[in-house]
Amino acid sequence: LRDRAELHAKVAGWLTFRAGDRVDEYLDTIADHHHRAGHFRDAAACYGRAALMAFERGLVPAALETAGKAVEEWAHAGEAVPVETLLLLGEGHRRQGDVDAAEHALRAAIERIPADDVGCRAEALYLLSEVAFDRGIEADELALLEEGERILDGRRSIESCRIAIGLAWWQNRHGDLVLAEQHAQRALALADELASDPLRWRAHSVLGATAAMAGDLDRAEHHAMASVEIARRLGDLGAEAVAVGNLGVVQHLVADLTGSVERYREALANYQSDLEFRAVIGDRFGTIASTFNTAQVLVRLGEYEEAQSAIKRGLVESAPSNFSRHLLFAMSIEADRLLNVGELDEGLDLLALVRNHPAAQRGDLQDIERILDRVSLTGDVLDGRRSSVGPGDLEAVAQSILQR
Repeated sequence: LRDRAELHAKVAGWLTFRAGDRVDEYLDTIADHHHRAGHFRDAAACYGRAALMAFERGLVPAALETAGKAVEEWAHAGEAVPVETLLLLGEGHRRQGDVDAAEHALRAAIERIPADDVGCRAEALYLLSEVAFDRGIEADELALLEEGERILDGRRSIESCRIAIGLAWWQNRHGDLVLAEQHAQRALALADELASDPLRWRAHSVLGATAAMAGDLDRAEHHAMASVEIARRLGDLGAEAVAVGNLGVVQHLVADLTGSVERYREALANYQSDLEFRAVIGDRFGTIASTFNTAQVLVRLGEYEEAQSAIKRGLVESAPSNFSRHLLFAMSIEADRLLNVGELDEGLDLLALVRNHPAAQRGDLQDIERILDRVSLTGDVLDGRRSSVGPGDLEAVAQSILQR
């Protein structure tokens, strides 16, 4: 028994040596032996590496759990948590919808990053800009991205590519689509220069969304298909879920334009695949958009009861975070359903609330136009309307939808 710690250390060393190139498959086991040996720093390093491997495969809940073990081991070792682990925790918590935990980890990382490590600082700023997006604070989102761009000062790096992608998304949602395209093309060229498939995936994703926003659905579908192919090549289940969902959105838009029931069915199948991916990887937060997209296709197909059930499922999933983005999306789709079943006043009130909300984006306004056009109405029908529950009270509106 006195030699137990020494034996665990020997087992950890033996496993590391024998595993060779496959050592990443045994990191959790090796980390446990290092812990039992009292080699807490080595255990932390193994758990940190395992967390990164899980994250790169899109297994965010598993990555967060393993990163939490790394944090505990660093505490046992009496050492500070490495910045890269804090950044992973920030991005992971954000993807799971816990923006408070995400911001806490990212702020802690920024405090620890040396002033001359501009790449790492820019990465943290990019991740904080995503938190600002989730909170619906577009001015902060843009300021963080522009600060990242400023400190990188023209460097040709992964961080520069991510900042360019962030700027493309911001212009896509709030600004100039020409600038969005320019930022995204710059990002794709840099991703090719860096030979980075993860960055190519991100660039194609925003290029597809920008093309769709501009009404070029052929080009949007091309970029969506490219994203799916890259995600499958990477073996990243999270990226594949997003890409398949985005392909569904393009098919959904084509069906809205053409009235094709076949295209609606294709979109529905891709949304279902997205939801299945999310279930496999344990991504509750990621299910929300595809649940709402599914609901809208069901409205288009005249399956109103099924659509209402899907809207309610999405709102239940949204409840822990109650992000304005998700709630506005749900309200647009519920309005779509109400207008199609003849409840005009209630539907128009919801659309007016969405249109007038500070967090409304270009995509929301385009969606409102499509919804109204399908019932032969125009945007001026919303002028002067006010929601009966009070402006901006999105959570109260969500509750009223759940109680219908």
